[in-house]
Amino acid sequence: MTQTQFILKNIWSALRGPDIFLSRVHEEGIGALSSSFAVSDFAAASIASAGLALSEFLSLNFGIASPVHIDRRL
Repeated sequence: MTQTQFILKNIWSALRGPDIFLSRVHEEGIGALSSSFAVSDFAAASIASAGLALSEFLSLNFGIASPVHIDRRL
């Protein structure tokens, strides 16, 4: 499990999102800002959680199971 996936799982759990949706996230590319903290991982996980919320909304209301793609290239 990557740092981004770990952070995303914690964010998604705090939002009480179903774990099944976590498998919809696909992380691509590499890159990180120079920092003592995992700010790039946190940013990617935050955007992924917003995408998962939208994916859940589409799934529940329209029956559309959409994947979430996160590109980490800087």
